[in-house]
Amino acid sequence: MEQQVTISKKRLEELEKSAARVDKLEQQIQALMRTLYGRSSERRAFVDPNQLSLFEEETPPAPSPEKQQISYTRNKPQKKKPVRAELPAHLPRKEEIVEPDNIPEDAVKIGEEITEVLEIEVPKIWVRRIVRPKYASKTNSEKEGVSGVVIASLPELPLPRSIYGASVLAYIIVSKYVDHLPFYRQRQMFSRYGYQMAESTMGEALNKVCRLLRPLFEQLRLEVLKQHYLQADESTIKVQDSHKKGATHLGYFWAYHGPLIRAVVFDYLASRAKEGPNLFLQTFSGLLQTDGYKGYNDVAARTDVTMFACMAHARRKFIEAEKNDAQRSKQAVDMIRKLYKIESYCRE
Repeated sequence: MEQQVTISKKRLEELEKSAARVDKLEQQIQALMRTLYGRSSERRAFVDPNQLSLFEEETPPAPSPEKQQISYTRNKPQKKKPVRAELPAHLPRKEEIVEPDNIPEDAVKIGEEITEVLEIEVPKIWVRRIVRPKYASKTNSEKEGVSGVVIASLPELPLPRSIYGASVLAYIIVSKYVDHLPFYRQRQMFSRYGYQMAESTMGEALNKVCRLLRPLFEQLRLEVLKQHYLQADESTIKVQDSHKKGATHLGYFWAYHGPLIRAVVFDYLASRAKEGPNLFLQTFSGLLQTDGYKGYNDVAARTDVTMFACMAHARRKFIEAEKNDAQRSKQAVDMIRKLYKIESYCRE
């Protein structure tokens, strides 16, 4: 006699929710496995069905075939002699002539062998002494309102009251923001060059130079906002908190890139709120490409702005959908790969 099982509606809803949760967790596990063991989440190739899996069960080895003795003659290729790369012609040359010892008196020069070796000089720190002679004039001193001492004006300096010249200031800034060398490493480098410079001094000089560069930043911002096509994105950065020693807070660098002029403007803000792009892009009109973050929704709602999505982010979703529909997922990724090839060809 068959037994009937009755499930309440509430229990049925709980089972459906549990099944959906299991399916979601399985998708997350698959995405995590791709992140951990795949070559790259952005350049991942679909697995060949004929390729062996690392987690498949071992299969018994096939019986070994009968051994046969085969003889052959191999032509060993001759190794090509390595050719030294020529040093760039724009580099300055310092010629060094090395004469042989015991040259016979009747010897005649018939040629020469030239060998070029790349060398480098470490930065040299030197002191620029600006000497301005003073001259006294008895004639001028007798004239009312005219100084009797004549002296040249001091040459213009980036920071008039600082002992650091333009070359030192430029070296500190480039080392920090281009070579990503923090102040404590630069201090060690200056120490090797024979000069002790405090990190606090570098920071103070950097702040003053940033104020001098503010007009250039404003001009760059205007040039970027004039473009009819921009790319926007934001990334996090840890910033030291002046109120709490040793603590940091999460800041955001909003990057606005003008591809046609190859210029980027960075706008630092303490948050990821929509007020950032709303304020920066208030004078912009044209095509704006983003990753779909909702912080750009207010800008996207404007009639003078047309939004474009990011193909890399769209491709990522097709890769994540491989489990649900491998065939159409692979088809979409292959189409995007063709677009990437066209883009690469146009760029070259």
